Amino acid sequence: MKPDLDYIKRLLDIADNHPKPEFDIRDLVKAGPSDDDALKFHLRLANDQDLIEGAGRGRGIGIVVDAYLGSSSTKVFLDPVPLRLTAKGTTSPLIFGTP
Repeated sequence: MKPDLDYIKRLLDIADNHPKPEFDIRDLVKAGPSDDDALKFHLRLANDQDLIEGAGRGRGIGIVVDAYLGSSSTKVFLDPVPLRLTAKGTTSPLIFGTP
């Protein structure tokens, strides 16, 4: 899968316009694109770039990878943990355009 900057921008816009400082994956799914694989991929990219981070104790972003011992099967699922925009995320050119 290739990064889609417009997709990441939509995620940041949803978070930036959320009425509370914390949000979770359900808020992103309700307000945005519904493809789970694309959401997981782009949310991880936003986290890699320090735009979005976990707001809870574990600070994870709610993407859980469950690998089964002795099996080649891996399940990835979404867990609605609290998320927040970082300082870098709130000033991202993806939200406000190029300075």
